[in-house]
Amino acid sequence: MTQTEPKPMAGTQVRTQNGFWIHLAVFLVVNAGLITLNSVRSPDKLWFHWVLIGWGAGLLLNGFCVFTGRGAKDRSIQRRTEQ
Repeated sequence: MTQTEPKPMAGTQVRTQNGFWIHLAVFLVVNAGLITLNSVRSPDKLWFHWVLIGWGAGLLLNGFCVFTGRGAKDRSIQRRTEQ
């Protein structure tokens, strides 16, 4: 592989990171709608926070795996192939 050729894993990493940003955008749009819906329809019973907590936890794990976990996996693979 020459210097100008992209690494095989680079395309996968870019797609994974783009997937995270799409996930984040959907999270923000949908939850803004749910907050509005809850505030208009039943302001005395707030339930939107349960969705924010659950989905937000999943989003945090997704972000952790995309931006830190994947790099650790790649470094581990690189170390093993160099041996």
